[in-house]
Amino acid sequence: MALVSEFLGQLTLNFGGESEPKFPTVVTARDFDPAKDAARIETAVKTKGVDELTIIDILTRRSYSQRREIAFEYEKRSKKDMITALKGALSGSLEAVILGLMKSTAQYDASEIKGSIKGLGTDEETLIEMVCSRSAEELVEIKRVYKEMFKKELEKDVAGDTSGDFRSLLLALVQAKRDEPSNIVDYEKIDQDARALYEAGVKRKGTDVATWITIMSERSVPHLQKVFDRYKSYSPYDMQESIRKEVKGDLEKSFLTLVECFENKQQYFANRLSEAMKGKSAKEKVVTRIVVSRCEVDLMKIRTEFKKLNQKSLYQTIAVRTLLFSVSLPFSLSLSLSLCLSLSLSLSLSLVYCLLKEGLP
Repeated sequence: MALVSEFLGQLTLNFGGESEPKFPTVVTARDFDPAKDAARIETAVKTKGVDELTIIDILTRRSYSQRREIAFEYEKRSKKDMITALKGALSGSLEAVILGLMKSTAQYDASEIKGSIKGLGTDEETLIEMVCSRSAEELVEIKRVYKEMFKKELEKDVAGDTSGDFRSLLLALVQAKRDEPSNIVDYEKIDQDARALYEAGVKRKGTDVATWITIMSERSVPHLQKVFDRYKSYSPYDMQESIRKEVKGDLEKSFLTLVECFENKQQYFANRLSEAMKGKSAKEKVVTRIVVSRCEVDLMKIRTEFKKLNQKSLYQTIAVRTLLFSVSLPFSLSLSLSLCLSLSLSLSLSLVYCLLKEGLP
């Protein structure tokens, strides 16, 4: 069974309110038969050694709602919970990714945030990515799901695990008070905000972080894009350069993430993927998290931005970076070789292949 399949189809666009257009790579499968899929997965789980390729092939070619239907049919026929069965059959990276796909995007995001603040120490890198890159609409849904899943308020957990201005910024974002985009361009307010950002930072000694937080957490994204452009008429530095000069540490990383996402969110994720695959060892969790969390949101556009940045496709980069295949080998042969190599990323990123269309950006 082919690991990589032609399953993208047409893109779905979601307009209305604050909703952003969707550019998924994983879309609803046509001719969907949940009972048949459930039977195949049950057989794959029971197979000696576990038929991982069948599990990957099915679950990465179905939308979240379809995966839930499969789970319902699986329980009907086997009297067992499919997620529990998958946990028992799989392990390591592949288990983490498959179980991630069995959650909705908001559930997955909530779980990643919980994981970043659970136990001793905080994974600030993950927390910054998850909170600063999500839209107000996404954060509202994440908060609802977080409370449903963990019986706790997201704000309280974030507040209890962070401190200072970093905490203030994250809490302001989690409150999701950002203005909705307007068809009316308020040039006076754009100028006021640009001047306020300058006067709160570069112009004075010390930084009025509270002003920066208010503007960056409450203004709409189109408004902020114009503010940053206007900001250049006041400051000798652009907004990103000003951030680097004025603040440090996690607060700096958070503000920079916000500005990058305001200017081009998909480029931000493309950069994150590029950085994660540099050096001697790839950051498997980062690559997996971005692909799984964005595959039903905007991974199509992330791939396009990645190719612009790197002059080669995300598919090729993951393949070469994890040594899953050599461009001189047919895919079927190189896939067979990769399964024999037992590389640390092979199972996790073989799943990533299924979320990318071969030969496209």
